[in-house]
Amino acid sequence: MFFFPAGGENRHVERAQIVTSIPARKRMKPSYYHSFAMTENYYVFLESPLQINLLKLLSSPIRGKTFSDSMEWHPHEMVQPTNSLR
Repeated sequence: MFFFPAGGENRHVERAQIVTSIPARKRMKPSYYHSFAMTENYYVFLESPLQINLLKLLSSPIRGKTFSDSMEWHPHEMVQPTNSLR
């Protein structure tokens, strides 16, 4: 997760800071994250059974496939809450 400070005349990306990172349960099939919750002290993510197959994603232009073709649903994997301190 990144923090982009305000101001700076269009130099937001250069001044961005990494606030936290969360390792994926599966390195080559990270979960698709759409949104998250935030409290005063924590970021809360739900690692869902909807995963992105990175091999399929990286080879999709060659195979003529779209981003959504690289997504896989694994209904037997439990949703796993992940939190990180700010």
